[in-house]
Amino acid sequence: MRKIIIHPFLFAIFPILFLYAHNIDLTPVGEIFIPILISILFASSMVLIAYLFTRDIKKSAIISSLGIFLFFTYGHIYQSLQGLKLYDLTIVRHRCLLSLWAILFITGIYFIVRIKSQLKTITRFLNITSIILIVIAISNISIYMFKSHTQVLGNLADIPENLKKRGPHEPETLPNIYYIILDGYARQDVLKDIYDYDNSDFIKFLEENGFYVAKRSNSNYCQTLLSLSSSLNLNFIQNLTIEKSSLKDRSILLQLIKHNVLFEFLKQHKYKIVAFSSGYYGTEIKSADIYKNPIKLSEFHIAIINTTPILAIKHILIPNHYDLHRKKILYTFKEIPGIKTNERPVFVFAHMLVPHPPFVFEKNGDKAEPKTHFMYLDGSHLLRFIKKEQYIEGYRNQLIFINKKTKEMI
Repeated sequence: MRKIIIHPFLFAIFPILFLYAHNIDLTPVGEIFIPILISILFASSMVLIAYLFTRDIKKSAIISSLGIFLFFTYGHIYQSLQGLKLYDLTIVRHRCLLSLWAILFITGIYFIVRIKSQLKTITRFLNITSIILIVIAISNISIYMFKSHTQVLGNLADIPENLKKRGPHEPETLPNIYYIILDGYARQDVLKDIYDYDNSDFIKFLEENGFYVAKRSNSNYCQTLLSLSSSLNLNFIQNLTIEKSSLKDRSILLQLIKHNVLFEFLKQHKYKIVAFSSGYYGTEIKSADIYKNPIKLSEFHIAIINTTPILAIKHILIPNHYDLHRKKILYTFKEIPGIKTNERPVFVFAHMLVPHPPFVFEKNGDKAEPKTHFMYLDGSHLLRFIKKEQYIEGYRNQLIFINKKTKEMI
């Protein structure tokens, strides 16, 4: 332990594991490997550059660990201080915090270089500390995975009897199916009473085009994961897991959505499954025959970027989160009508987080730029950050535009 120097590399890996452990129920494990590799390369580069100046591997490693610590804590500190204001003036800005971080790093380098002794003790302490952090992170991940390892009963045995009895059909006789979810879309009387909006024109359009519109509809469940776990498995939630206590674990719901009864049943009847990216990992079904996503970076990768100083220039490198969300919605509306059927029928699954917040469209389709940081909160949760009047106006404007895009799509 005294001769081996591992702390810069373990400190570089820890933020990735820490973030994954806190988002494990919404993030596939495969998304951590590239960030871990990049972090190790980053740590190696820092050690090498520091060694070129110090010619002391222990001092170089300590300098690197300091730099890694400052690098991966920047975003956390910035976002925690972002709301602080003095007489309506924002106190913390990137240029101020970046300057402070640079001063801390340079000061740290100055004192590390001046160390004449105790390098072995410091190195040993940092090695042990980094190992403990990694062990804690991996333990938390392992415990969660062990607890969430529940057998899911969503299989063909659960298909309702009336569907089982249906005989096989030739693919050309089967219809294309489109399961399009406009999340948070209120029924007509609610729109009138709460949002002061008459939606009768859109309802009439749907009915004239062969849609059935329920007059007094209610959702069985108040959350997306619960609702889709039920609908995609053709059953109530309480019937879909062996252990009722597992309902507290969202990873079970993710399994039920990604490996659902409906998809398996349709595949037996030669359907091709087409799924669109929603931006919300709970409904990202990448195992579909065709998975359509206009954006390459995942939510997890963006979250990692947001912990680093890259956050200060992120708007230059990639669109902001609101623009990414807007792009997904427009892409889905555009692509659905053009899906080719060829010789096989298709089942199209599109979960669009509109008119659900965030409100990113004006009524004419122009950009609406919320004043809060990006979040999927709605209802009373979002009202902690914006006024009721802003919520009503934002929802109504977004609904009007979504109605227009839906008509065009149909």
